[in-house]
Parts: sequence; C-alpha cells; structure tokens
Amino acid sequence: MSADLRSRFEILNPPSLQRTGPRTSNAIPERHQLMQVENLIRYMADATALHEDEVKRIITDLNYILTLDYALKLLQIHEFRKLRVPTIIQGETGVGKTRLLQVYAAMLNSRKPQKQ
Repeated sequence: MSADLRSRFEILNPPSLQRTGPRTSNAIPERHQLMQVENLIRYMADATALHEDEVKRIITDLNYILTLDYALKLLQIHEFRKLRVPTIIQGETGVGKTRLLQVYAAMLNSRKPQKQ
C-alpha cells in the first residue's frame, strides 16, 4: 500500500483497525489479512454495529461464503443505504445479486427486536 493511500486510510480511523496500545503504521491491514474470513467478519461487524458472533451466525446459517469481493460489496451497499443513495444492483444471471441482498437483509433484521 502506498504511503499516500495509507495516510488517507488512517485518517478514517475505523474501529476494526484500531489496536490496543500506541498506533503504529502497520494498523492498516495488508492484502493477505483482508483475505482472512475472520477479519472480514470483524470489519462487517464494525460497519453494521453487530456483534462478530452474530455476523458469523448469519453467514453460517445462510451458507454464504464471505470473500473480500463480497464483503466490499456488502459494505458499499450498507454505506449507500446509510447515506440514502438510491442504488441499482445489476449483473449477469447467477452472479449473486439476490444472495448478497439476502445476507444484508438478514444482518439488518438481526438488529431489530424480536416480537413475542
């Protein structure tokens, strides 16, 4: 990662990148770290304000394979929703558009209180 890109990313200071103790220049994850599902789950939990165990449960229950590409798409959809930006998801048949939204909907619905 270039020094310029690293400095821009550090300004954002997302909770998932914070470490206990003094901040170091290696607080920004490297590519190999982003490929690990545990880290992707942690980033998704931070972004959606869910507990990591809840994100992991949703992904497991839906038999979803969380990859870096789909995690970034989920995060982008989440940001667009938070900013109230109208969004159209398009792509070829069978690439996972509906499944992506099913997983995101499950994450949103898990935060709502259950009716008794």
